[in-house]
Amino acid sequence: MSQSGTDTTVLLSVIVPVFTTEERFTYNVDLLKDLVNLPIEIIYVRTSDLCHEEDLKLSSKKLNYSIISLLGADPGQARNAGMTIAVGSWIAFWDSDDIPLIANVFELLNKAILEDSTMAVGQYQIQDF
Repeated sequence: MSQSGTDTTVLLSVIVPVFTTEERFTYNVDLLKDLVNLPIEIIYVRTSDLCHEEDLKLSSKKLNYSIISLLGADPGQARNAGMTIAVGSWIAFWDSDDIPLIANVFELLNKAILEDSTMAVGQYQIQDF
């Protein structure tokens, strides 16, 4: 995670490159509904025709989210594109098939803020399915 924009209503911008919206991705996005009342934005970067924008919209309709289409992009290009629209004070990168335990994400973030860090690196514990 690293510090980013200036929008104080969004603490964390999460950039998620998405290559496919097959069953596992849709299931994981449904789990993100726990984030609805948190100061988080999710930025999906659609990089393939295997990722259907409608699936992203339907699974995320209650979240603060954006969708960028950048077909053919590699993961680095997708993350860079997400960073151009991120408004959170901090940025995190998640894979489309992973859901980090949100309490652990905020624990890392709080520690970074308390220590006045500009960057924090952590290994997230992933939820079991």
